[in-house]
Amino acid sequence: MLFPSLVPNLPGMSFLADNFNGLVILAVAILGALRVEKEPVVDIPEVLQKDFSWPSFFIIAAAILLGNALTAESTGFSAFLSAVFTPIFKGLSPLCFTVLLVLVAIVLTNVCNSLVIGLLLEPVIVTFCTQSGANPLPMVTMLTLSVLLTAAITPAACPYAAVLYSNKEWIPTKYTFRYTVTYVLAETIICLVIGIPLANFLM
Repeated sequence: MLFPSLVPNLPGMSFLADNFNGLVILAVAILGALRVEKEPVVDIPEVLQKDFSWPSFFIIAAAILLGNALTAESTGFSAFLSAVFTPIFKGLSPLCFTVLLVLVAIVLTNVCNSLVIGLLLEPVIVTFCTQSGANPLPMVTMLTLSVLLTAAITPAACPYAAVLYSNKEWIPTKYTFRYTVTYVLAETIICLVIGIPLANFLM
C-alpha cells in the first residue's frame, strides 16, 4: 500500500495508488479466507465485535464529515472567516500577522478538525499578502506546523486525539487532557519563539 508513494514511476504504481481502498479490502478478505489449523488468520466477526474500537471510528467519521461540510463552498464558512479576520489583520506588520495567525490557528484547530482550519485560513493569508506585499511562505509554513502539531486537546482536533479520548480504558480522560494541554502550550511557545524567526530567516 505504501509502495506506490515510494516509487511512483514504476509500471502499475498509478493503478495501485488509485485503488488504495480496494487493496485494503482485498488484503482483509484474503486474511479472512486463509486458514491456519482450521482457524481463519483474521476472524472478521470476532474482530468487529471485540477488538474494533467503534467509538474511535464514529468520532473520526463525524470529524471528517464535519470537515468536508465546513470546507465546502456552499456552506460559506470560509468566506465567513475571511470576512471576520481580514479587518482584524488589516494594517498589521507581517511579523504581528504571523504571530496572531499562529495563535488563532492553534485555538481553532483544537475545537475543529486541524486540516479544515488549515484550508480555511489559507485564503486569509492570501488576502493579507496581496494587500501588504508580504512573503506568504513563512506564514503558510507556520500555519501548517501550527494546525498539524498542536491539534490534540479535544477529540474534534484530529483523528489521533479522537482515538485517545475514546479509549478511556487505556488512558483516563483527565490524563489525556492534562498532557495534551501541556504539550500544546509548549508547542505554542516553540512556534512563537523559534519557529517564526527561523521561518522568516530561511524564507
